[in-house]
Amino acid sequence: MIRKAKIEDAKAIHDAHMLSILSICSKDHSIEEINAWGKRPFNETQRTSAIQNQNVWVVELDNKIEGYGHLRVYEKDGQKLAHIMGLYLTQKSLGQGYGKQIFLLMLTEAKFQKVETINLESTLTAHTFYKKMGFIDSAPQMTVELGGAAIRCIPMKMDLRPIMENTSMPPNLETERLILRPITIDDLSSYQQNFSDYEIIRYLATNVPWPYPKNGVHEFYYKVLLSKQGQNYWHWGIFLKDSPLETIGGVDLWRESSVDNRGFWLARKHWGKGYMTEVANRINEHAFNELGFDVLYFGNAVTNIGSRRIKEKTGATFIGTRPFKFVDPNVTETDNWILTKEKWLQFREQQQK
Repeated sequence: MIRKAKIEDAKAIHDAHMLSILSICSKDHSIEEINAWGKRPFNETQRTSAIQNQNVWVVELDNKIEGYGHLRVYEKDGQKLAHIMGLYLTQKSLGQGYGKQIFLLMLTEAKFQKVETINLESTLTAHTFYKKMGFIDSAPQMTVELGGAAIRCIPMKMDLRPIMENTSMPPNLETERLILRPITIDDLSSYQQNFSDYEIIRYLATNVPWPYPKNGVHEFYYKVLLSKQGQNYWHWGIFLKDSPLETIGGVDLWRESSVDNRGFWLARKHWGKGYMTEVANRINEHAFNELGFDVLYFGNAVTNIGSRRIKEKTGATFIGTRPFKFVDPNVTETDNWILTKEKWLQFREQQQK
């Protein structure tokens, strides 16, 4: 699994880094480079400072760190920049998608911090990987001194400005009792535990599998959420203010649809407490006031009475039904709803009286 690094990981990160150089980079770099670069002593101060003050993730397999990624975000001449300080995998973790997953975490962090450009010095070994991720060479091959030797590398960069022009990352939001925030890798376990429930999934579209796989949330996070987040699609985890470490639900909002713009789920143990009404009101407010929506369309399985009541309580107007395929094969129609910004403002005004 991938997780955020802890202070106590510092030595293991160093060991994985050195092992990666010795066993993987050795096929492209000279013996002199490898011996100097891959046999450096552990610098505890440097490693712990990075973990405390920057962004470091680790790949942990069988309780051992088998790779890591390190991103530094900083400002220079009025620009917000980022530098990939390292992304190394050992032989054991290679070829399983961990490199791309760590890079997606780095890219997402850069987007949230409104970074304009990500820079790095690629090893000869990783050059093709970074090109596939979208980086371009920013200068000819050069050398940097590490361990007393000149190590060949290739400066590369990724310009995020074109991406950020069409990206609006979801902010943290609050209701009276809840926190809505983008989920992180630390939230995936409780998300999986609470979401993997037939009474929740039965009312979702058939692209959600049932039985729900053990790595289902992990797949959704890395293959769907990280690439789409903020690009006319927004996803928030739902957390209790009194227990902010457990993901008790999720809510999605997307722009490009004329039949349905929002979806949500809530752990069954929290049904009947009014939480989703709070969530729906807050997301509607964000959509109309911050994201520029003029109209929202909603849907729910015709037999999902709880979801229907949320629409009724938050100002939406019922406009009919249409055929739809849900995970539950016995449910074949969805209710359709509409909420215009004008109707929403009227609804909110009435609520405040």
